[in-house]
Amino acid sequence: MAKAKRKPVNVTPITLGGEEMFLKYNLYAMSKLQEKGVNLSEFGGREVTFSEITKVLWAGLLTYDPSITEDEVAMCIDIGDLQYCSEKITEAIQRDSEVKK
Repeated sequence: MAKAKRKPVNVTPITLGGEEMFLKYNLYAMSKLQEKGVNLSEFGGREVTFSEITKVLWAGLLTYDPSITEDEVAMCIDIGDLQYCSEKITEAIQRDSEVKK
């Protein structure tokens, strides 16, 4: 029996390549970033590389699409989309870091 795809809960929707996807920065995403050598706390005050942007988006998409690859993510992003992607990443990280009561 195939495992059902997760339903988007407490996520940030993002449209990449004309497809709606969902960002979620939970422990799974953060550990995947750590494995890739990306530390989000170091992003303030320095230029972020295209590779880092791709990895951050990829990790955020994994919870709801574990089969997506970094290359697939990179192919969906045009240079003109970088500001939009940056805003969505910030929105998702803020949402996921809020203290739950």
